[in-house]
Amino acid sequence: MVKFTEWVLNAKFRIVLIGLLIPSIPLLLLAGILYLMFLHNTVELLTNNIDMTVSNVVERVETGLSRDIAMAQAFATRPHLLMMIQQGNLDEMKMHLKHLVDHLEHMDRTGIFNTQGIQIANYPFTPETMGLDFSRRDYFLGATKYWEPYVSDFFLRAGEPRRYVFAIAVPLQKWSRLLNSEPSVPRGNVLSAHLK
Repeated sequence: MVKFTEWVLNAKFRIVLIGLLIPSIPLLLLAGILYLMFLHNTVELLTNNIDMTVSNVVERVETGLSRDIAMAQAFATRPHLLMMIQQGNLDEMKMHLKHLVDHLEHMDRTGIFNTQGIQIANYPFTPETMGLDFSRRDYFLGATKYWEPYVSDFFLRAGEPRRYVFAIAVPLQKWSRLLNSEPSVPRGNVLSAHLK
């Protein structure tokens, strides 16, 4: 009798256990499928958000660069600046360059180079770069190749503080000089100005 009771109790336990497991298997499968669907949708949503953010950033940076190029082109046609370059008046050239840097908050510095790539003026003034040959720099080569505005690759700036920058170079065609503006991206001001 003891054996029979044990068998019945074991059988009841088996029946209850099987009765609980059979309905829970589809529930576990459903939960797994829902989890995988949620995971897939979340990854897709994040990917779409990242793509949208990157597209927005690219559009804003391109818009900012287009604006900066237009401003540099307008600046490069200032009759008084062109006359001061022709006369070699360093103080007046620096005053014009200061005005450009002061009115474009994201621009770090700017300079003027002759047709051989020799820097003839800069602001903020760095005497250690005056007279240096920049003819092998990407921005100089790019702007003088077709005498059109050019946005350079990143490069290590020659002056202090030494950091990686990119340049927007605009040729001054009338006097065969080259105007070069160097906005500094890694400092953060450039991207924040473009991203606001």
